[in-house]
Amino acid sequence: MRTRWQAASPPGKKEKMADTVRIGIIGCGGIARGHIQRLLGYGAQIAALVDTVEANVERYRRDFPRLSGVPVFRDYRDMLGSVELDAVQINTPHAFHYPQIMDSLEAGLHVLTEKPMVCSVRQAKDVMQRRRKQA
Repeated sequence: MRTRWQAASPPGKKEKMADTVRIGIIGCGGIARGHIQRLLGYGAQIAALVDTVEANVERYRRDFPRLSGVPVFRDYRDMLGSVELDAVQINTPHAFHYPQIMDSLEAGLHVLTEKPMVCSVRQAKDVMQRRRKQA
């Protein structure tokens, strides 16, 4: 059994696995707590936090001392352009998921999102098509 999360290469690609997965957290509301606890428990590195409400970020930095030096952003796009990541965990209201997923995939990242993934079948098909282009 694995005791830490490891980045896996897409099928057919032979790349060395990273020792630790670097994850950006998009949305630091209440639902993020369980995700952060589990990710840290598995040995993942929370590499950045994004939220428009400073108090949300500060609560997690206080409750999880390992997050005290992690960069903080108000806009997820700023994080995508400046932090080296392997994946993002999206915890925002579902109406924001589609652009956050698409931009994260465009940045070459793995994406885990809260449900519902997106707001329409068309958006879901777009997400799947974008992901297939990456593989």
